[in-house]
Amino acid sequence: MTWITTLSLLLGTIIHALPVTGALGATWLQKLYGIEFSEPNTLLLMQHRALLFGVVALVFVYALFQPDYRVFALVLGLISTVGFVVLAMPFEHYNALVVRVAKIDWVLIVFLVIGLLNELFFLKR
Repeated sequence: MTWITTLSLLLGTIIHALPVTGALGATWLQKLYGIEFSEPNTLLLMQHRALLFGVVALVFVYALFQPDYRVFALVLGLISTVGFVVLAMPFEHYNALVVRVAKIDWVLIVFLVIGLLNELFFLKR
């Protein structure tokens, strides 16, 4: 694994692990997204979303040590980040914290694409 793939997987791990704190409750989610989650159904769905981000982060960590899972992890990360960015467009309808998340995802998309291209075309196994 080259430093390019390592960097892509590490950034994917960090960015997908940060929202996991939202599983701890409404206060944590409000800090992350600037939204008050007082409705219990929405709170439950957002906490579950936070847990799923943890699963994606764990896949990234696993892929750091298991070469056969690197492409899978990078594609999974791209599905997650591209999906959010597409759903979030246009940005002007959302608060500053949600727009910040989308902008961070754009940066991560670049790194994940570079890491994926590196894995698929530039590394000889």
